[in-house]
Amino acid sequence: MKNWKLLAICMGAAYLPSLTAFVSNPSFYNELKQPLGSPPSWVFAPVWTTLYAMIGWAHFEYWKEPSGHNKSAGHRLQVTQLVLNATWSLVFFGLRNPQLALLNIVLLWVAIVATMTTFGRVSKRAQWLMLPYLLWVSYATYLNAGVVALNPEL
Repeated sequence: MKNWKLLAICMGAAYLPSLTAFVSNPSFYNELKQPLGSPPSWVFAPVWTTLYAMIGWAHFEYWKEPSGHNKSAGHRLQVTQLVLNATWSLVFFGLRNPQLALLNIVLLWVAIVATMTTFGRVSKRAQWLMLPYLLWVSYATYLNAGVVALNPEL
């Protein structure tokens, strides 16, 4: 039963950034010139729903693994990347500032790599569960950079 509670905590924490979706403004996004390969808006919700589940599962795998390692660094990195994840939406959509959002997403990418590296020292499964997230954020970084380049008036 203890593992179910831990899993619920990890999943709940992973989904916290999704609360920033209330600032999402599809009309603002759709008015922007988009880079080649931009997906339709409807793709984002199912992708992020899946990724948040994998992020939570990864943290659960890291946390439950018995280890001689001090796991506080991994927990701090997990929180850091979740905060950066949440602030990206607030900056891009809430402030309508793709330039600042680009800096935010680059920092997010670095935090994900650091989290994966730290998780990997304890659990390879946790590390691999974060890979789709890293790949999607890499793609999102391209999209964000494309919006900045194609919309210099912002």
